[in-house]
Amino acid sequence: MWLSTMRNFPLASQEASGALEAYHVKLKAKLFDDSHLGALQRVDWLVHKLTTELHSSYWLDRFADESDSFQSVKEEYIASTSWHRALRIPNNAVTFDDKDHFFAKVVSQKDGKSTRIVWNPGSEFAFCDCSWSMQGNLCKHVIKVNMVFENIKGCQ
Repeated sequence: MWLSTMRNFPLASQEASGALEAYHVKLKAKLFDDSHLGALQRVDWLVHKLTTELHSSYWLDRFADESDSFQSVKEEYIASTSWHRALRIPNNAVTFDDKDHFFAKVVSQKDGKSTRIVWNPGSEFAFCDCSWSMQGNLCKHVIKVNMVFENIKGCQ
């Protein structure tokens, strides 16, 4: 379901979700960083923080997009996303358990001896045993397993 959503709705991508989450984390960090000052009761403090510290990075990003500045930085970022990293994993690196497809194994590309286990493959609730996934992120292993799972006959 989420794979088809990410393909059909460009704003529902992992990057957009990550950008929203990063903005939320920045906002919370600023809010709680100055909470000892009693600033939470002042609206002007919040407006100042939003317009000078948080939204300024948003406007810089927009300027960079509109003027094609920092194009190499942007390309590096896109290449480092989980989606693009998953595309580099070959399909034959993914194997499923024989019976009910409760889990899948993904062979590491760096070290062919280690594998990652993805539980609930094909589900929006799939998760991996890698450190990135354990932090609540959508990792390249989950994305790749779900790409392969989608093409298996008899699997929904």
